[in-house]
Amino acid sequence: MITVAQAHETEKKVMREVYCETLQRMAEEDGRVGGVEADLAAPIGTVPFSRQFPERFFDCGVQESNMVGVGAGLSAAGMVPFAHTFAAFAARRCMDQVFVSASYARLNLKLVGSDPGVTALY
Repeated sequence: MITVAQAHETEKKVMREVYCETLQRMAEEDGRVGGVEADLAAPIGTVPFSRQFPERFFDCGVQESNMVGVGAGLSAAGMVPFAHTFAAFAARRCMDQVFVSASYARLNLKLVGSDPGVTALY
């Protein structure tokens, strides 16, 4: 039996690769899953997702609060949106919108913050 620690050592991946692969796999299995980005499709690697599911991919530009509002609206319409931006922006720039548009209404919006530190590796 392999432990979690051993699995981690044998299979190192950058967080963004895991996120993109997982998002794409979930979207293949569930037609409600969508992606909402704050102008980061190329840096984070969700371009393949946007090409495979153009009707379920939304780039809101560098507008994190707007991205959360769009994601909340998509959730209210029945989608399961994954809204992504850099961690620093997810933790600060859009928290009021998360509360007012998503949490207060108990919507199924997933907020993803990547690249939290000085490096984007592991």
